[in-house]
Formats: sequence, structure tokens, C-alpha cells
Amino acid sequence: MVNLKAVLLGIWITGMFLTGSVFLGANLHFAVRLSRSRNAVSVQNSPLPVFVSNCVSTPCLYGLFFPKVYLTPDFNTQRLDHVLIHEKTHWRHGDHIWSFLRCVCLVLHWYNPLVWIAAILSKQDAELACDEAVLKELGDEQRTNYGKTLIEMSCVKQDPSGLLLAGSTAGEAPLGLDGRIMQSGLPILALGDAAALLLSGVFTGARATLGKAISKTAEAYGNVNAD
Repeated sequence: MVNLKAVLLGIWITGMFLTGSVFLGANLHFAVRLSRSRNAVSVQNSPLPVFVSNCVSTPCLYGLFFPKVYLTPDFNTQRLDHVLIHEKTHWRHGDHIWSFLRCVCLVLHWYNPLVWIAAILSKQDAELACDEAVLKELGDEQRTNYGKTLIEMSCVKQDPSGLLLAGSTAGEAPLGLDGRIMQSGLPILALGDAAALLLSGVFTGARATLGKAISKTAEAYGNVNAD
């Protein structure tokens, strides 16, 4: 007679082992790529080491015990203050640790789609909480500029493996971008233009043109909002 409990336990342990291997492999691979490609950047008054790496699509905070900030090689230095404050806030909130704990939950509950959905929503909530704290630190006069930074950093092709990594990114997938822009203070009408530009960037890959167009759009709406 088949012991159903033993069979189910075996399936769960096997799935947990496979899922854990994927998570561990993804993080080890990413960590090795970062260590081989990174170049240190001297930034005054930064509590975290800052590096430039061609392995990241958007600025991010990565590392469980010794977190570091990573920038893209073509990063807009005019947005550097916003990104550093953003990643410093992630660090203060312990979001790199929460990312690791999300991975642990997904390994233990690999079979439950609700846990995967909860992990995605938790990641978005962490970004919203970080944005809220950053806006409090920057002040109302920087709300529009910070909204432009969010749009610029979100206009890149998002890595679908982001949920597998124990880190946090300054950019966010279009699914959560609308709430972040609204929170930053950009007019709601800008969301339609931002969404259209995001889609054009995904399907055409015209990142440079897209960035300029979004900057102009955000600038126009920012001026209207200021008036």
C-alpha cells in the first residue's frame, strides 16, 4: 500500500531542494559576475561602498552581510543623490535581509502560488515604503525630480530573475510604477505617457531615445504642476 503522506513529503522535499538550488545558483552566479565586473566609485558621505558594474540593468543594493550599491556604466550622474538616498534607505529598512527571507519562504512554499504572489507584492511594498521615506528626507521641493528619476530608471528591460536575488533595485517593473509616480507627486496624466513610453522601450530597445522622451515628458508635466 502506498503511503500517501510519505509520497507527498518526498515531493515537497524534492521541490524544496530544486527551488533552493535555483535560488542559490542564481545568487552565486550574480555575485561572481558582480565581483568580476565591478569598479569602485568614490562617493563622499556614503555609508555603503559604491561600484559600477555592467551586470546590472538598474542601480541596486546587493549583498546579505556586506551590502553594496551597484550602478550601471551609463548611469545618469545627475540622479546620483536620489539613487544613493534610495539605496541607503533600503539598507536602513533591512530590505536586503527581507529579500533573503522572501527567498526562504519561496523555497519552503514552492508549490503555493499565493506565496509567490505575496512575495511579489511584498517586494513592491518595500519599494513604496522606501520611496515614502526618501521623499520625507528630500522634502516636497524634490518630489517632481524624484518622480523623473523613477521613470528614467524604470525605462529599461527588467530582469525576470529579480525575485530570485537577495537584493533590492531602485527601478521597478511597470506593474508597480504607477503607484510610485503618484506617490512622488507627478500628475496622474503622466502615467499614460509613461506607460506608452515604457512599452515602446520594451519592444524597440531604443533606450537612449526613450530616456530623452521621458525626461521631456516629465519636465513638461513638472512645469505644469509647478504652475
